[in-house]
Amino acid sequence: EAMEQQTLSVAKAGMVSKLQTRCSVLAATNPKGQYDPEQSLSLNTAIASPLLSRFDLVLTLLDSRNESWDKTVSDYILTGRDISSVVTTTSSTWSLSKLQAYFSHIKTLRPTLSPSAHAVLSRYYQRQRQTDMVDAARTTVRLLQSCVRLAQGHARLMFMEEVNTGCSDGLHIAREFNQSSRPAFEPFAHMRPLQR
Repeated sequence: EAMEQQTLSVAKAGMVSKLQTRCSVLAATNPKGQYDPEQSLSLNTAIASPLLSRFDLVLTLLDSRNESWDKTVSDYILTGRDISSVVTTTSSTWSLSKLQAYFSHIKTLRPTLSPSAHAVLSRYYQRQRQTDMVDAARTTVRLLQSCVRLAQGHARLMFMEEVNTGCSDGLHIAREFNQSSRPAFEPFAHMRPLQR
């Protein structure tokens, strides 16, 4: 009931109530053994595909063995440097309070889909359904709903009232995250900085 209707019925001490269960979930898991990029995410994590399909984004972080990178990381950790000493702020960097205020404000936006964004999302969903190489459990109506939420979230982040084809970055992120063998940072390489 909690995942299907997004409600939870509680009957205690003669009181019956229905609670909303809509929330944001951030989850992490480790693979069952060594991660095999040839296998599906469901097999690597031993999590059933129907459960995985409920997440908008599934990000795979691979720990590749690289001696020079391992030395750099271990040296950094063992020297005990504070992260604030490495991060430099510039005049174009927003303060934490300004970021918090911005995020509080954009949460109130409810972007609508433009006809062009509707067409892009529809074509993407149809193409995913026709492709044989994708995980069948991921290409359900939930995939389309996830893409809409990502596109709306991107429009909200860019302070836009309408999702247009310029917001297809959200769709691009979804497409890249569906390819679980890619490194985590690649989907963001093309994104433009926030202009405000």
